[in-house]
Amino acid sequence: MFGGIVVASLVLILVINFLVERWKLLKFTTRFPGPKPHFIFGNAGEFVELKKDPAGIFKKLISFHDIYGKRCVLWGFFNEVGISFIDPNDIETILSGTKTMHKSVEYDFLEPWLGEGLLVSFGQKWVTRRKIITPTFHFTILEQFVTSFDEQTNILVQKLKPHANKGDFNIYPYTTLSALDIICKTSMGAEIHAQEHPETPYVQSVKAPKIRYAGDENDDSENFNEFQTSTTRSNNENDSPGRSYSQTSQWGVSENCTTK
Repeated sequence: MFGGIVVASLVLILVINFLVERWKLLKFTTRFPGPKPHFIFGNAGEFVELKKDPAGIFKKLISFHDIYGKRCVLWGFFNEVGISFIDPNDIETILSGTKTMHKSVEYDFLEPWLGEGLLVSFGQKWVTRRKIITPTFHFTILEQFVTSFDEQTNILVQKLKPHANKGDFNIYPYTTLSALDIICKTSMGAEIHAQEHPETPYVQSVKAPKIRYAGDENDDSENFNEFQTSTTRSNNENDSPGRSYSQTSQWGVSENCTTK
């Protein structure tokens, strides 16, 4: 009996809290137009059929702005609510302000990994760190790197051309190699030609490789056959005799190795 009363009280508190929070949000969001939400599921129903179609989701958002204007309120589950802006003036006001820098709840998942750095922090901490880093990205400094940006981007485009009109493919190895070329040229003044020669020792040493033994269920080394190189590794006390394995770096560079 007592347990039932406790559970009922907790449920009642949660419902009241939900309704109070909903009332506060409605007072704010009523000034913005938008599609009518479900009381619990919000506007999620508008996107259910598009969950595997990012382009379709984007087009759906644009269609809302065509109907409701430059500012559109969209509801998620329960009391999750957001406002979509497409007016550059609105975006400038938000990004340049100091009262709207509190990141959404999704950023909380990054904090254990990245700490309270510039990406995750907010408030005065963000302002202080942003002021420190701003001179590094001043237009007058970036202008001298435009030639390097252009050169490496042209190489990237040539690497991507063979995939044109051939369906989906993994763009990650290409963009990371391009970024590495740009960073090394602009920050260190060194040309490593990572896009042209991804098998070079420096490129493969930037990140620790992941080793996958041949025959593993999750062995997907075939996905990286564009950048494959072959080598033979000498006997090592940690290797199992006669085992073959695939060594793949962050950049998609794969080595097929055999221990003796």
